[in-house]
Amino acid sequence: MKTALWGMMIAGLLILAGCQNPLEPPRALAVNGEGFFSLQISGLNVGRTILPATTQTNFAAYTLVFTASGKTDVTEDRTKGNLSSTVSLPVAVWKLDVTAYMDAAKTRPAARGILENIAISSYGTTGGSIELKAIIETGATGAYTWNISYPAGVSSAGMTITPLDAATGTAEQTLYFAGGTPAANKNNAASPLALNTGYYRVTFALSNGVNEAGRTEYLHIYRNMTSSFAYTFTDAHFTALSSVISVVTSSADSGPGTLREAIDSAPAGGGIVIES
Repeated sequence: MKTALWGMMIAGLLILAGCQNPLEPPRALAVNGEGFFSLQISGLNVGRTILPATTQTNFAAYTLVFTASGKTDVTEDRTKGNLSSTVSLPVAVWKLDVTAYMDAAKTRPAARGILENIAISSYGTTGGSIELKAIIETGATGAYTWNISYPAGVSSAGMTITPLDAATGTAEQTLYFAGGTPAANKNNAASPLALNTGYYRVTFALSNGVNEAGRTEYLHIYRNMTSSFAYTFTDAHFTALSSVISVVTSSADSGPGTLREAIDSAPAGGGIVIES
């Protein structure tokens, strides 16, 4: 009797040992020769940018496509609620292609990223983090709003908006908040500026008659969306470093926010700041 009871207890413990922790998110059961992968999105790899508010936080939907030599592709559809839930994959070294969408119907792709060399081991769990690069749909228009403040002593203040792709972007224009024409409101929320979709460099230049201040941002314009920027220039900005125009915010080899872009865009006599 005791022997039978001990046998039942041992069998029960073995069954429990093979069960998934009830506190963990639901996941597929692994089989021999398979393991798990869990994804995290670390952010948008776009340097210093002006983006629509919806792209700065969470996207509505994601498509994950895993590929590996000699294996059948694995495609997973995810939302922001279950993005990090584990994916069961055969043992192999995988490549992951992630596309993020603005809408649940996946008609508006907004960003994309690739993660390589994902090593899956039998029954093991591998985690990975990926940075997404924004996708721009060409042939459409979006809008840009700003709210700029500066000290009362500023006599000249303006903003130059330059397309990074002159062939598809709206032509370069300089707007003046003070001391020049064409004049623009410091806060244009009531009348957004229409621009062709694409990437733009936005350079602010201000002067108080003694010193100057400047700042560079990278503007992303998405179809039928408004990208907004707010910034306050203070007296502290008008210092010996006032000639700084280009700011390096990305360690990539090229593109917005990189050293290469800063060197190409800095004016004669200007300077470059590399942010920590």
